[in-house]
Amino acid sequence: MSFGFTLAKAVSALSTQVLRHVFRRPAGNFPGKIALYLDKNLLAHLRDRMEQGSILVVGTNGKTSTTLMLDYLLDISGKKVCCNKTGANLDSGVATALLQIPKNESGKRVADWGVFECDEMWLVRILPQLQSKYVVLTNLFVDQTDRFGDISNIRKSIVSALKQSPQTTLIYNADDPNSHGIADAVDNPKIAFGVEKRCDADEPQAFKQACPRCGKQLEYSMVQYEQIGKYACSCGFASPACDYKVTNPRVSDTEVSFHLSTEHWKLAFWAPHGALYMIYNMGLFATVGLVIGCDKEAIDKTMKDFDAHNGRAQRAQVGNHPVFINLTKNIAGLNQNIDLVCKSEGRYLKETGSSDAVVAVFINNKEGDGFDASWVDSVAFEKLAPF
Repeated sequence: MSFGFTLAKAVSALSTQVLRHVFRRPAGNFPGKIALYLDKNLLAHLRDRMEQGSILVVGTNGKTSTTLMLDYLLDISGKKVCCNKTGANLDSGVATALLQIPKNESGKRVADWGVFECDEMWLVRILPQLQSKYVVLTNLFVDQTDRFGDISNIRKSIVSALKQSPQTTLIYNADDPNSHGIADAVDNPKIAFGVEKRCDADEPQAFKQACPRCGKQLEYSMVQYEQIGKYACSCGFASPACDYKVTNPRVSDTEVSFHLSTEHWKLAFWAPHGALYMIYNMGLFATVGLVIGCDKEAIDKTMKDFDAHNGRAQRAQVGNHPVFINLTKNIAGLNQNIDLVCKSEGRYLKETGSSDAVVAVFINNKEGDGFDASWVDSVAFEKLAPF
């Protein structure tokens, strides 16, 4: 290896020790950042540390939960996993995780798998170097427009990344036309996941979505939420036949259940996590778990045990009051959270005969989530009127 790589490892190790033991910081980002300054090809030099390959999880919503569930799944399956668990999802966070793999008995820093959450616009810097075995694409919604611009910019960037790693298999949410538009534009091996039937009794508002191929407005035969559903365009772009598909979906504010099917088999799954989007999160996670060879029992255990402990879909009890906390960063996510609040709090009020319900929304327009918070103007806050 080059002198730059050797120096990068040494400086990274030193900065990790200083940050952890002097400043009491997690050292989840800076060691990799400074190492990348010293060796711009650092990720390529480190990819052999993952003996079975790596999985990159990318998308607007659900990538943190999916990454953490895959990390847990592989861990309980007896695999040694390298993962950017702190959510540092730029190239520096991935580099830091790889540099900090603990040494084994032979003194080598190796893992079986790497599982990394990846920012949508940074995939093009990470994937070409890692040449990952899989990219998991959860969905693409309008998000952080002051940083990303139009959503077509994100699609083009992800397409460019995949074209530079042609052996990478794309596992994607085919019910999202933005994600399918990416799959449609690349020659990589692809695995399509989707939900065959409507999950919610309430008919969602019709959504206007431009065709990623020609720009015309898509026609929908079924809408789940936002642009997610079954769609077609006169140019021939349409919902594909799914390799893994959810059938018999059932959703409440506290749990989801479904069958995951291929042309050869059907498996039943249940998770104690409510909301419509959880059908997609859990269904896509189960798909990835089966594709990489994990047992159904381990997937079931992961779904049952999973708790991100990071403000995502967390429930607590404060005195006599149940509290639900969730993090959201865009229109689609907040609309789904509002729907969940209306159902869960409505049920709580009906059961208790109480009118004591409070909904609090806190908006952050700091750098990490985008300075432009005008997206909240498009959120369906009127649904909260009863509260």
